Amino acid sequence: MMKNITKFWFYSICAILFSCNTNSTENYNSTISVETPTFNSVDEVAMDNQIEANNILTEISKPKTSKSKFLYKEYYGGGFMDENGNLTIMVKGDTSVGAKIVGENNNSAKIKYQKCKYSLSELNAVMDSITDYVRNNKNATSANLTLWFASEQNNVVEVYLLDTTQFAINDFRDKISKSSAIKFMQGEPFKEEKSLLYSGSKMSLGALEGATAQPAYGSFAFRARETSGQHRIGMVTAAHVISVGEYVYNWNDNIGTCTQSTLAGTVDAAFVVITDTANYDPSNYLYGDFSNLLSTSTSLPGTGTTVNKRGATTGHTSGYIVNTNAQSQASNGNLLTNLTLATYSSDSGDSGGIVYTYVSSTSTRYTVGVHRGSNGTYRMYSKAPNVLSTLSLERY
Repeated sequence: MMKNITKFWFYSICAILFSCNTNSTENYNSTISVETPTFNSVDEVAMDNQIEANNILTEISKPKTSKSKFLYKEYYGGGFMDENGNLTIMVKGDTSVGAKIVGENNNSAKIKYQKCKYSLSELNAVMDSITDYVRNNKNATSANLTLWFASEQNNVVEVYLLDTTQFAINDFRDKISKSSAIKFMQGEPFKEEKSLLYSGSKMSLGALEGATAQPAYGSFAFRARETSGQHRIGMVTAAHVISVGEYVYNWNDNIGTCTQSTLAGTVDAAFVVITDTANYDPSNYLYGDFSNLLSTSTSLPGTGTTVNKRGATTGHTSGYIVNTNAQSQASNGNLLTNLTLATYSSDSGDSGGIVYTYVSSTSTRYTVGVHRGSNGTYRMYSKAPNVLSTLSLERY
C-alpha cells in the first residue's frame, strides 16, 4: 500500500516538477496559475541501425597494439555515421590504409573511407593548444571564445568567436595558434537554460506560497545515489540551475537539498538529495511516458548517433551528435572540457534534463548525459559517466 502511495506521489511530482510555460506578456502582479503543458506527441527515435558503427568506433578509439596505435596517430582522421548506421572513416592520405585502421577482419558493407588532410591526432593537438591557453589566460582573447571542437566530418577545428573581425582573428592567431586546420565561426553567448516563469512549476527553487512570480526552475536528469558515506538517494540536475545548500520544493513542501554542484572540468552537474523519502520516491520512469524506464546503464555514443532529450519546458526532442569532445567556458569563468554537442531542440527550463539513446529492439534507454544548454544552433550536454565519477554517484 505504502509503495503504491509513494509511486502516486512521485508521478504527481513529475507532472508538476516538469511542467511550466512562459508568457512574456504576464506581469509580476499576475495571479499564479498552475497547469500541465501539452507537449507535442513525438515518438522516441531509435539508434538500432547505428549499434554496429558505434562498436567499430569504440574499437578504433582504443588501439591495442603498437601497429594500431601508429596507424591511429598518423592516419585516422575520425569517424562518423548517418542515421542508417553507414560509417565514414576519415583517412589522412591514401584511403587504402582505412581498412587497416578499422581492422582487416572487419568487412562491413556499411563502412566507406574518405580522404582528409589532417589526422585526428593533429586536430586534437590544436585543440589542446587552445584549451591550454584558455585554462592559463583569463583575458580578452580567451573571453572571445565561446566554443571549440575538432569536427570529424569537416576535418577542421571549428573555433567560435564572439568577435569575428579580422583584428580578433589575428589576435587569436598571434596569441593562441596559427594552425591552418582552424576554421573560425561566428559564436553566440552561451545560454544556460534556467528560467524565471510567472506560472506555477515544481522543480522550483522556492515555495509558491505568497509568491507573485514562479521561482527559478530547471529539469531533473536521472536517479542516483552516493557511492560512499550515507549512500543517500536523489536526482541529478545541472549545476548552473542550483547551488549547494539550495532547496527543491514541490508546491510549498521542501522535498530535497542540493549537496553537490560542480560547474567545472568535464561537467555541469549537481546532486539533489531527496529528504522527504516517505512521500517522494525517485524513479527511473521518463517524464511524459511514465511506463517507459530509463536504463541504469550509461553509454558514450559516437558522432552521428541519434539521441533523445527530455526537459521541463520542451518535453521530448531528438537529434544527432555533432561532436563528442567540445570545449567551452562556463558563466563562472571555469573551463569546461569533453562535452558533447547535439542537434536536438531545447529552451529555457530544460537545463539539467536527461539525454539518452533508445534501442527499440531491446526497449533499452541508455543514460547518456545531463543537458547543459545551447550555444547558437548546438545543444550541449555533460557525459553521464563523467557526471557520476565527478560527483561520486552511481545509477541504481
